[in-house]
Amino acid sequence: MSEDFPKTSLYFLLKEKRINDKIIDFVVAIVTQKNEAKKILKDKFTNGVHYRVFKSIPLKCLRSVMISPNYAIIHYKYTVKKRYEAYDVSRTYLVGINDDGKYFINQIPIGLAIEYQESRYIGDVELFFIKDDIEIFVILGYQSELKGIIDKENETIRVQGDLTLITQEPNTFYLDLLESLRNQIREQIRDYVLRTIRDLLTQARIESEIVGRTQPTITFRAIPYYLKYESQKEVLFKVIDFIRRKLVFEIDGQLYRCARIKEQYYNHYALFFENNKGDDIMVMITKDSKLGFGNRYYNVEIYVDYISSKIFDDIARKVFDDIKERINQFQEVKIEYGNHRIVIDRAIPNRFTIETEFLPEKTTLNISAACVIVDENSKMVLSHDEHKMVYVKFGKKMAISFSTIQVNDDVDRLNYYAIKELPYHGLDELAAYEDENMRKTWIFSNKDKDRWVIYNNER
Repeated sequence: MSEDFPKTSLYFLLKEKRINDKIIDFVVAIVTQKNEAKKILKDKFTNGVHYRVFKSIPLKCLRSVMISPNYAIIHYKYTVKKRYEAYDVSRTYLVGINDDGKYFINQIPIGLAIEYQESRYIGDVELFFIKDDIEIFVILGYQSELKGIIDKENETIRVQGDLTLITQEPNTFYLDLLESLRNQIREQIRDYVLRTIRDLLTQARIESEIVGRTQPTITFRAIPYYLKYESQKEVLFKVIDFIRRKLVFEIDGQLYRCARIKEQYYNHYALFFENNKGDDIMVMITKDSKLGFGNRYYNVEIYVDYISSKIFDDIARKVFDDIKERINQFQEVKIEYGNHRIVIDRAIPNRFTIETEFLPEKTTLNISAACVIVDENSKMVLSHDEHKMVYVKFGKKMAISFSTIQVNDDVDRLNYYAIKELPYHGLDELAAYEDENMRKTWIFSNKDKDRWVIYNNER
């Protein structure tokens, strides 16, 4: 460990290490001018939200600063003591330079392992010097910054602000689409079976409804609470027997009939519907054991618990073979990722709407992949309100997707700071009218409306 270094020489020390001038100004301010740093740096952040994040940092509790050529990592820690307990509060932030030449700040995880060349103390703050920005890139989840033509697969590159581009083999795109197709077909089969069961119940004058989105379930109340257990079970068994006998459905030209029933556990019965190949779909029929406040009848619930993967795998592969030629069409693709607007002049889009006929009625499927395919010589333009336009050229056919750098920001706090930055003209409660229920109503005059239109146009 080096001996204490004089604060007055910090600027020249950082210059000697070839640190970016703006990072030097930032580090000198927070280390040597803690009381004035927040005033000095007030207008130096890319927006008000980032400044408020910086302003919330207790600089008097600053413990260490890690410095690379274009970034600074600041860490603070203090102890909160209460009557019967004490605990530590600590956070770590990354500060860098945005495209507009101003600072950005993001919270990152604590306790990162970063290789450094040397360390020195400036007062009570320890400085760590990092040789290259690549150490920072690894923390943020990417390997490099954008430089020249992109022609390598399996890389993560920062392309604009906090936006990263992930390059992959083209086959990743087709595997994504196939998986999306499999999931859509499975959901369509599940919904079709439930609709068929509900129609059967309706024909038997049993009123039911399908509820839930992630696990759709047919539900209806039908079992009186005052019946004895055996009598309640008999009601449930009549429903099971009715569906066992009457339910026959067709999927991709194959008929499915109930082959067996198995008691899974208490009041839960599985009906297995099989085709001629032995592929099965399991329908679960249950009696809800909870009566519910004010109810005199127990619920009967019916849902599709399992579909043999071979059923939707075979259909998905046939459908995919039919649409492959249509998918492989290059065109202009526009993508929005957060506030980043992306235009690619020649790419295969990642969303498709298709019609298929593996069920008795035509079925519309919306399939998507997490990436798009770009071609050799494809060009991409990225725009953002707070960043410079970025132009990218690709050197080979590949699949690309987008993500953001790995930060640890408190989103709730950032939302609060963003709201604090909104202009506020005030809603005076004394100017509001109250109705007979003592609820307030604000009425705006035409003058107020005109002022609002002018304000929006100025923005």
